Amino acid sequence: MWGLHHAGGQPLVEEGAIAIGWVDAGDISDLSDERQEFKEHLRIRFPEKSDNWIANAAGQLLRFRHVMQPGDFVVYPRKSDHTINIGRISGAYRYAPEVIERYPHRRPVEWLRTELPRSLFSQGCLYELGAAMSVFKVKTHRLEILEKAGLADEAEGFDDSTPEADSTPEDEPTAERISELTRDYILQTFETDLKGHPFAQFCGWVLEALGYTAQVSRPGADQGIDIVATEDPLGVKRPLLKVQCKSGSGAIGSPEVQALNGTLAENELGLFVAIGGFTGQARQAASGMPKMRLLGPDDFVDLVLDHYADLPDEAKEALRLRRVWVPDRGAGDEAL
Repeated sequence: MWGLHHAGGQPLVEEGAIAIGWVDAGDISDLSDERQEFKEHLRIRFPEKSDNWIANAAGQLLRFRHVMQPGDFVVYPRKSDHTINIGRISGAYRYAPEVIERYPHRRPVEWLRTELPRSLFSQGCLYELGAAMSVFKVKTHRLEILEKAGLADEAEGFDDSTPEADSTPEDEPTAERISELTRDYILQTFETDLKGHPFAQFCGWVLEALGYTAQVSRPGADQGIDIVATEDPLGVKRPLLKVQCKSGSGAIGSPEVQALNGTLAENELGLFVAIGGFTGQARQAASGMPKMRLLGPDDFVDLVLDHYADLPDEAKEALRLRRVWVPDRGAGDEAL
């Protein structure tokens, strides 16, 4: 089972493929399965790069070109919507810069399960899927991934009771991995421990950290409006901000966005906060609503991290974070 990181925003699932970069590496179709040959090729192509970078890149390109085989599983954690996508490699390596110039190295994939929420998987599994490399081997949580995806019958030959012991660069706790795991922890906390009304209360705390006065509705009595906020301590200054908060993992559709917009009177603005994000139709609908703003998971987590120090003690107790310094080593990787 292989893992793939890809931050280029390309529609890999829709295309039935996986793809990586290293544009200047050129066509590697004729390189043998010897790692040294890949290193020598890359040394010519990237003369300014360090030996560590060359070794790292050679290992990943070798995996993508030769070690991956048709029938192997591939797991693609898609950053754009925070989902896990699982497929099976269905063909050989192909150099195809004419498809996407920035990501010329490709393999066809039959996607078996798509858009699985990250909250389905354990923190340990998400940590492994947060490997520092773009192309990496999934060693420890293969069974969990297949079982959570409803593919347990495909797990023949997998034994996670004795994971491989070799330590590789993808096991290192890099800054990127820790950042991603922190964001996963925050989103999972909202979806589980703080779901429903507690999430609305947390949104109120965030608004107050931004300088608003926020009045949070009591449970079950909001009629679609979870928070009413203003920019003054007395709560009389206009415009009035009406906020709806959803902590579930499902994407919000256009009817719910339109419903909130329909409650807005003159001198009132709308804010929809959704941990599960919004459908394309919802975002398109909101683009035509000048008084509406949509806040998806990435934007809301950014606000939490940027203003965590200003949150009240109750919020920090509900979502416990600590600022740390970690090494920020490059991954030697042009696929991100």
